[in-house]
Amino acid sequence: MKNTRQFQMVLAGILVASCGLFAVPEVSIHYIGHSSFILQFDNGISVLTDYGTSNCWNLASPIYDIGEFVPTILTYSHRHADHYNEDRKPEGALYQLENTDSLIIDGLSIRPIRVCEGVVGVESSTAFVFTYKGFKICHLSDAQADIMAINDKFHQNDMRALFPDQFDLLLMTIEGVEQFITEAEIFVNLLKPKRIIPMHYWTEVYKTRFINHLQAQNSVTGRNYQIQDENSADSYLSSENFEVTPVLVVNLAPAAYVVSDMDGSGELMMPIDTDLIRNYPNPFNPTTNIQYTLHEQNDVKVSVFNGIGELVETLINGQQDAGEYSIRWNAGNYPSGIYLYRIQAGNFSRVKRCMLIK
Repeated sequence: MKNTRQFQMVLAGILVASCGLFAVPEVSIHYIGHSSFILQFDNGISVLTDYGTSNCWNLASPIYDIGEFVPTILTYSHRHADHYNEDRKPEGALYQLENTDSLIIDGLSIRPIRVCEGVVGVESSTAFVFTYKGFKICHLSDAQADIMAINDKFHQNDMRALFPDQFDLLLMTIEGVEQFITEAEIFVNLLKPKRIIPMHYWTEVYKTRFINHLQAQNSVTGRNYQIQDENSADSYLSSENFEVTPVLVVNLAPAAYVVSDMDGSGELMMPIDTDLIRNYPNPFNPTTNIQYTLHEQNDVKVSVFNGIGELVETLINGQQDAGEYSIRWNAGNYPSGIYLYRIQAGNFSRVKRCMLIK
């Protein structure tokens, strides 16, 4: 009984904790490719940005598939095929935002900023600012023209007027084709975000050159950019790391949201890691899919708890081979609310959150 109570306290603490093994951040970021991200907020709202064509301009800049994941909100900066593709639009999203659309939902505020309008002859696009639990995230979209003109003093004033706030995270365009590395750095110094995630690049080589340039500036100018190489598609914001000094550059590698890659033989590839993947759909009613990967054969237990840490249901309890797995949880007999699902596989343990809305 004592151990059960202690575990309930740990799970309940997830609702406010943001560090440690059972951390649940306020915002999870997954990079799909080009200008496409999935932003998931701990209120259960998810946003998919600029989900365009699968290979932008045929220049090896893929936007990976999201499988059966259904986001709550779609945002589109503009209607170019590399940012907006009607054929790929996921069904079931509740809202679609573009142009001057804005939205406030469950503590999340989304407002538009029209960029490139101050540059003659350049089509406008929309940057979206997401404000949630004190965090401000800007998805800069396709602002190449603004960055290329940033040396102009009048344009700098325009940018200060458009972006008066300091962002906790700037999802930032760094490329058209082999251009404006130094201008991108000036743009960063003008906006002074706490973190940036480079996006919209058409080659990995160009992104590497941009990051190498920032690292070189550390010794030349003493700016001391922090470079965080995640070697994954995921990054997180939590209440424990509001403040960041100096600018943190988070290097993400685009990847599919739902692991479904196959090798040349058509067989599932061996997962690199044991991991628990976000459930989909989320929010859900009354069923959702819980996915996980196993790097090696192990004893596996997948359990669901309510918001105060009480065990609701055990979905899996037994030995499983290495591979990818998906469990459908039917919560038809349970009330609306926040639930926590946990995987235990050998020494590995991870907890994520989902929301049932009836």
